[in-house]
Amino acid sequence: MRKFSPNLAERIGRYVKSAKALNLEPDIRLLQTRLLRLSPTILLSETFLSAPDDVAELTKQLPSGCDACEKVPLMVGADLHDLFREIRSSQKNAVERTCGGIKLAFTLSGRPHALSYAFTCESDAMMATLVHDLSGPTPKLVFRTVGGL
Repeated sequence: MRKFSPNLAERIGRYVKSAKALNLEPDIRLLQTRLLRLSPTILLSETFLSAPDDVAELTKQLPSGCDACEKVPLMVGADLHDLFREIRSSQKNAVERTCGGIKLAFTLSGRPHALSYAFTCESDAMMATLVHDLSGPTPKLVFRTVGGL
């Protein structure tokens, strides 16, 4: 089993806390980062976040619960790429409360893909299924369904 450097987790944490495209408030808390190695060249991560006042309760629920959390799934390479970019709100949020994550990876026509799903925790306002082609230097969205009330 390959160990990942603490610098990688720090790099992901810095990105999540500072990326303007994520539209998160600066006082969010990083609770846990999981790394998923799909191949020697493809690494995915999922970072669990919470608003500052939710930390104690959410720490008890990880990694399975998500009553009031946010997940940021990324493709990790020379740059970091948010796999939920296409469904994120454009408004600044303490925590957007988008749960879900990377469900599975598969190969189609020799190209690696990731299937992820997302939903809004506190309502039925949004549910999404996303498929990204991971064969290039950046993930390419090749399928998306979004629904909700």
